[in-house]
Amino acid sequence: MNKETKFKVGDKAHKPKGYKFPCTIVGVFETIAGEVRVIGEMDEYGLLHIFNENQLEHYGKEQQELLDEAYENYLQHYDDEYNEEQKKIQKNPLHWMEMEYTNIRPYPKQMFINKCKTDPEFSEKWGLTIEERELSRKERSEYYYKHGNSEGIVEGSLDRLIFEEDEVAHKWYDERNVPTKLITITHNDKTIESYE
Repeated sequence: MNKETKFKVGDKAHKPKGYKFPCTIVGVFETIAGEVRVIGEMDEYGLLHIFNENQLEHYGKEQQELLDEAYENYLQHYDDEYNEEQKKIQKNPLHWMEMEYTNIRPYPKQMFINKCKTDPEFSEKWGLTIEERELSRKERSEYYYKHGNSEGIVEGSLDRLIFEEDEVAHKWYDERNVPTKLITITHNDKTIESYE
């Protein structure tokens, strides 16, 4: 394939709209019609899915490294805790009946991340905070003029001249794939912001 492609094999990606699909790109190919398609392998579950390039966005390398670091810390703690539980079982064979399910096996990575998003106590325990919030019309406008304005429009002119209702403005930005969410990830006093 001679075309310039958005993704290459090994890239980390996610689906910013609709259902979630955090994945690794495992194939890039061209259809008979000459259109580029990518194959994503879903993290944790191994499900394969074929996408158009514009359906996926890159995961920032720093963001992925921060999530990997937090999960590795969690797994290390789990291993230490598991070894302690094994010592207790050797002393008291019935001890395993008192163990909680979460102590029997660790969460898969995606489940760990989702639990950090939804359970503040769990999030605090593992030092990983993931906050998601919807972007306002003004924030989407600012993002568009910084990152995606290829139409030569003066900043703010569209908001003043065309958009009188938020719903219309958001629809216009949706058509141009302007992100709808700001995601803030904090671990070990390091914070990374990304858009989705």
